[in-house]
Amino acid sequence: MPNSTFKKSFLFGNKEIYPNVILSPMSGVSDMAFRLLCKRLAKGELGLLVSEFVSIEGIAQQNPKDLAMLNFLPEERPFCMQIFGADPDKMAAAALQSQKLGADFLEINVGCPVPKVVKKGGGSGLLKDLPLLKEIVKKVRQAIEIPLSIKVRTGWDDETINVLESANIAEGEGCDLFIIHGRTRKQGYMGMANWEHIGEVKQSLSIPVIGNGDIKTAIDAQQKLRDYGVDGVSIGRGVLHNPWVFQEIAQLWKDELWTPPNPTEQTKMFRTYADLLTEQGMTDIRVLGRLKQLGARLMKAIPNSAEIRSKILRSQSLVSFVDHLNDFYDSEAGHNAIFRPDLVENLNGGKETHISEGCHFKK
Repeated sequence: MPNSTFKKSFLFGNKEIYPNVILSPMSGVSDMAFRLLCKRLAKGELGLLVSEFVSIEGIAQQNPKDLAMLNFLPEERPFCMQIFGADPDKMAAAALQSQKLGADFLEINVGCPVPKVVKKGGGSGLLKDLPLLKEIVKKVRQAIEIPLSIKVRTGWDDETINVLESANIAEGEGCDLFIIHGRTRKQGYMGMANWEHIGEVKQSLSIPVIGNGDIKTAIDAQQKLRDYGVDGVSIGRGVLHNPWVFQEIAQLWKDELWTPPNPTEQTKMFRTYADLLTEQGMTDIRVLGRLKQLGARLMKAIPNSAEIRSKILRSQSLVSFVDHLNDFYDSEAGHNAIFRPDLVENLNGGKETHISEGCHFKK
């Protein structure tokens, strides 16, 4: 049976993370503007922010674009920098530079499924070479003093589930935190995350374990924490459907009633995000792309919004996007728009909406 209680914080090294929720690093999404948006919507109560994953080759070559991805503001602390690569010495050097840049934590990416990363042995490609993963973790741990985590997938495919082996490497080489995306590399982002594997790892490790996959509401987070005994949760694509999820979690953890954002608050969120993107130096066309990215997913959480979703996706300019959005919220349908992220069945568009689950894992 599931636990009746659940954890609300965890220790990352000697630092307490409360609430025990992480904004997952997402390439092309979780830049400074998006991180600030999420933290401000949560009124500062967001446990941990993580950079987009940064190539060690870019850091070694002092590539301005890669180095810019490591920028963060004091408002974002506690802050974790995530790096990826397959060369132990370069990984150690990049980790040391991240520490010098002021990161509170450092994370090794062992989960990215993108072919251009995997073919060079980085990301989830390391799941096919655990001795190399061990050497990387060992050298990175020796190079830095700040707390270290790694984020992995459950395995390369269903026939090679090796998350327990990865977990033992992490703990054995001195990692302070272990984060699991409950899908295999082969799955990519399709199907449902397998929290059974996450629960098994939690039972086997003494360091904190964080679970990631298919969370879009505070209730989802609470259920995973109760059912699998994990120390915290990490939320990725679900945030695009519900950027208020961290505010919702913070209030639930304090036994406060969360009120979903009304149409005025929804409109304000888009304006705030556009302003943050502009402050980051993005052109109008790039700002439009980011607003479409968020708007298309957020509208799935609003019943009967197919028409406005189609219009904003067809917008050819920032002005037309804003006009379509204003027209919707000025209409009767917009005035009555109810924000229901719990109605979003699937975050990935795949056919699967349920994964068979056996026993639950207790604390």
